[in-house]
Amino acid sequence: MTPATRLLLAWLLVVLPSPFQGLASDEAAAPVSTLVVDPATITVARFDRNSVVNVSVIARATGAADLPADARLSFTASPGLEIKIGDRAVAADDIVWPVSVRVTGDAPDASGVDFRLAYAIAAAAPGRDTAATPAITTTPAPAAPTHRRQGRHRTQPVWSASTTTRATTQATPAAPTIRLQRVRLAVTVMPGRDASPDADADVSIKTDFPNITYGVPGKAYLLVKNKSSYPFTVNMPAIANPDFLAVTVAPLLADRTSVPPHETLRVPLDISIPASEKSRVGEWLILASVTLRRGEGVGERTGTAVVEQKVTVGVPGVTDVLKALDLPSLLLVPGALVLAT
Repeated sequence: MTPATRLLLAWLLVVLPSPFQGLASDEAAAPVSTLVVDPATITVARFDRNSVVNVSVIARATGAADLPADARLSFTASPGLEIKIGDRAVAADDIVWPVSVRVTGDAPDASGVDFRLAYAIAAAAPGRDTAATPAITTTPAPAAPTHRRQGRHRTQPVWSASTTTRATTQATPAAPTIRLQRVRLAVTVMPGRDASPDADADVSIKTDFPNITYGVPGKAYLLVKNKSSYPFTVNMPAIANPDFLAVTVAPLLADRTSVPPHETLRVPLDISIPASEKSRVGEWLILASVTLRRGEGVGERTGTAVVEQKVTVGVPGVTDVLKALDLPSLLLVPGALVLAT
């Protein structure tokens, strides 16, 4: 490279505008440095349609310029989530949008919301345009009359008028720069899609009697405890019992009875031997099947819990004597033989 070429390149670098000057000016004029969401991770209830979680989307202001009035905050959310954006406000020099999140459908366990803030920056570019080129236009003036005197020829000077058009230059407005900033809100939906509600329930039967005899009914309670932080519903339990035993739910339990989180539902059971039945002494099994549900429609999840309870049936009066003597009820079974030595 010759010295003349180097000199020419150096001159061009000084005179010509840099292509990065516009980018630097755009960055300096950007009103927002970053877009954040606070908190960045939330947990929402899958089956509680009234549960709403509130977050804030915050645009960190740079102070270089005001956020344009037409700036738009939009979002894309996972299916099953309802997102509502409130009016923006200024807090500690930042721009804040209140946002509410609610589950309205069968949302994925790991859901999310992608927020986008779009606005335009009208940055100035270094280019210039020339409106007119300097030029001089000469217009000849009318010639003065020529006088002849005594053989002499005299000519008057010819005057000309000129007009000059002066050049003007102006800056070319640059095309607006569109800025797009993003932030993601992570949403965990609980309980999981495939979680069965019976895994969150403790089902048992408690009785207030040692045995059942004819004419002396007993009282028992079916207990359904919700161990989770989310409610579920219980249908009328199905009872399986020996034919000679009568087991009734009193009062009747309505289907879809709600069991709040960490609470226990008590279902009374009346157990008796009808007069028309012959009691059969011994130990008998009672089974209770409970259907639990969460959600509705395509998002509904069901589970079934089965619990058993052994009931001892005895003969009035005799059972008490045997108990006092610590003798087994087997002595009352026909055909039983007791050998004493």
